[in-house]
Amino acid sequence: QTQIHVLTAQARLSAWVVGLMPPVTATFILLVSPTYFVPMYSTTLGRVILITSVLFVLMGAGLLRLASRVDY
Repeated sequence: QTQIHVLTAQARLSAWVVGLMPPVTATFILLVSPTYFVPMYSTTLGRVILITSVLFVLMGAGLLRLASRVDY
């Protein structure tokens, strides 16, 4: 069990990176240049893009989590 846990650690770490990188990047952009991000939440197309990207990030993290799950 411990060996399986260790071997799937890379996939679990990848899921965390996939899940955390977009919010960290968005926060950095908001801090460095707040006006750059305004169209993303002030226009309809921007909101659609944000919602879609959040859904894709969640799906990617979920798929990586499923890939790292091992039944023993």
